[in-house]
Amino acid sequence: MEGTQWRVDSNHNSIMAVGNGGAKPVTAVITLFYDQGTKQYGMEKQIDPDSQVWVNFADLIQNQIPDKDGNVLPEDTKSGTYSIQVISHPLQAVLYEGKVITDKTYGHATYGCIICCGYDSTGFDPYTAYGSVDATTTVSAMGTNTCTNISQSIDDFFSTWWPSNASIFTMSVGSMTGVSVGTGTTNASTTTLPVGGQGMDRPPYCPQRPAVNQGTGTVQVPTSLSVLSVTLLPNGQGLNFGCSGLANYGIMVDTKYQVLDQNGAPIQSANMTPHEKGIGFGGSPYDKNIGPSGFTNSTATTAADGTFHDVPFGVCGNGAFTSVSATQNITMIMPDGSTPAVRSQSFTATGQSAGHGTLKNSISSPGTGSDISATR
Repeated sequence: MEGTQWRVDSNHNSIMAVGNGGAKPVTAVITLFYDQGTKQYGMEKQIDPDSQVWVNFADLIQNQIPDKDGNVLPEDTKSGTYSIQVISHPLQAVLYEGKVITDKTYGHATYGCIICCGYDSTGFDPYTAYGSVDATTTVSAMGTNTCTNISQSIDDFFSTWWPSNASIFTMSVGSMTGVSVGTGTTNASTTTLPVGGQGMDRPPYCPQRPAVNQGTGTVQVPTSLSVLSVTLLPNGQGLNFGCSGLANYGIMVDTKYQVLDQNGAPIQSANMTPHEKGIGFGGSPYDKNIGPSGFTNSTATTAADGTFHDVPFGVCGNGAFTSVSATQNITMIMPDGSTPAVRSQSFTATGQSAGHGTLKNSISSPGTGSDISATR
């Protein structure tokens, strides 16, 4: 809801009342805009049923009363506008408001009331929501505020959320949770979305209408990896270094991967644990998680964007070698305990002189080819 002008100076003061005509307590934020709308002062108020809160604008300025963030209105503030936003129980909110500006010089008053800011252009953000099995993904119902023309989350207005197929994913307010791999339709509805108005056609009350949002949910399963970067680890000793000292023949790299789903789209989840199994460059078998090794970029699980670093990777020797090989099979350990395979590859490495080396991969699954090559 958007208000008109307030004014405070030696001859004027503004007083506002906001009341709750509903059946439940309502928490509202009253925001005063000043300095040509570039700055604001916010008050958070709980208003009980059949009760009012009063705001004396002159008291706020003269007594330097801090707002909810500790800010105060400058003593030379003279005027501005205001808005009221309900932040709890919006479905039960029945607020009314009135304002008066008194003029001490001529002894008269100017009355004003707030106007309704409703929502239009509703929909989901994201429209296509990606999730993984047993993981919860945020899906927000959005609407464009007709007063500010800014899109904002209006989840609380939508009381009913449901999937087209609960065997693929389930839904609750603001989220979906993966059940099995597949694609379905996300849905949310409300019977009481305030409409507001446009331009000068905004009423001092909030007419309401029903609204339904629809989007797409895709529950993902890891099937492949893409290489985002291959960074050469520098020669030296200590944290985050590669070959050094007597073992200065060969190469070590930091390879950053992105986990992709069955459609080749990134899986943006921090709930996956990369695991590797194969034969190392020295000929010994290994079976371990790709995880903490003391390097800055190494973590036990994927990052929130579904990326991870395999670091350090390569081989260092204390003498020249022409060619050594290794194999690597990477799987992702998922929250439900499944371990889908995402890549099988082999590597060849050389270290023919001190301070030098090469590394190259060959992919055997999924697909074939090479996307890792580094020289030191």
